[in-house]
Amino acid sequence: MWDVMMNTHQTFGPPGTHHLMTSPSPHVPLIATSRELEDVLSSLAAAKAVAIDTEANGLHGYPDKICLVQLAGSSGVYLIDPIAVKDMTPLGRLLSDPSIEKVIHAADNDVRWFHRDWGLLTRNVYDTTVAARFAGLTHVGLGSLLEEVLGVSIEKSASIQKSDWARRPLNKQALDYAAGDVQHLLALRDAFDRQLTTLGRSAWVAEECLRLEDLRYAKPDPNTAYLAVRGATRLSLREQTVFKSLYDFREAAAVRIHRPPFFIVSNEVLLFLAANPTTPLEEVPGLQRETLLRYGKPLGQALRDGLNAPLLEKDPAPRYQPYTTRQLETLAALRKWRSEHATRLSLDPFLIWPTISLERLTREPLALDRELASNEVRQWQRQEFGASLRTVLSSLLPASNA
Repeated sequence: MWDVMMNTHQTFGPPGTHHLMTSPSPHVPLIATSRELEDVLSSLAAAKAVAIDTEANGLHGYPDKICLVQLAGSSGVYLIDPIAVKDMTPLGRLLSDPSIEKVIHAADNDVRWFHRDWGLLTRNVYDTTVAARFAGLTHVGLGSLLEEVLGVSIEKSASIQKSDWARRPLNKQALDYAAGDVQHLLALRDAFDRQLTTLGRSAWVAEECLRLEDLRYAKPDPNTAYLAVRGATRLSLREQTVFKSLYDFREAAAVRIHRPPFFIVSNEVLLFLAANPTTPLEEVPGLQRETLLRYGKPLGQALRDGLNAPLLEKDPAPRYQPYTTRQLETLAALRKWRSEHATRLSLDPFLIWPTISLERLTREPLALDRELASNEVRQWQRQEFGASLRTVLSSLLPASNA
């Protein structure tokens, strides 16, 4: 097993080359026609790796959509306008090509969005966030990584990041911001590759990134989507029935005006109303006067509908069972085991072994073989830590079962 502790304060580049510099702002035109998109894809067809990013309008539109796709290869940086280019399916040739590595920072959303908006699948992903975590870094935002690893400073304006990317025209500041998100990704990937090879963790990262290929966008079930709101499951059955009625009203209103649900009314207000349905709307904490003027009548109707609706069916899923005293001791020992490995390797404990697996083993410590075959446990985790975990589990069993 690899057992060298990484010094997370070391620089990644050759000695004497790590210095802070400001990233230049290249003039990057906006690709706005199908012909231009085909030209870009042709120029990248022979690339070994392409950096990719997207910008969406989740803070302004509902449902949200990809409003910009950024690509970077050895031939340059390209910004593609999917609002102007009506058919983005040719991009799928690049995304699905297993011979071209797609270098993406925090790839989860991008992979899901490509599938959601255009039905495109992404193969051969290299996620620089994943690589950073396995290199032992704790600040994994793109700006922080570029400064720490490459000595490059890029503009990360919060106002630009949160702007409405669906609005046109995009100004030069927005275009420069978008270009900066991919301009140095390939160099960042190369730096991590060298470091992870030295640490013996390249295969670990490769397995994690391979799992990203299986990500798909799943449309929320309208019958249960309300349960995803934090605090909804703690409501009584009647309160949940009211809450679902309020949630459905807000969802319909958000779709109708193409604005995010929080623009209509906050989760906190809906939860309060569900638990306190007799409170006059004028006295509900956080319910603004403008909201009352615009949505007070339909909001009140949704509240009454929820109070009069038949109770929702009880969730048939088994309820959480508290741990016994012995199980709590077992869980503490397993977490201690994981933390010790994490400290030795300078890694986040959650990378060492999945929490959900440790929780199952807490209740069934004899089920390690089944656990090793579970989907949550990675192959590299089985190889690196499986034997050690078996030892610690055996030490926790009563003498008759050990």
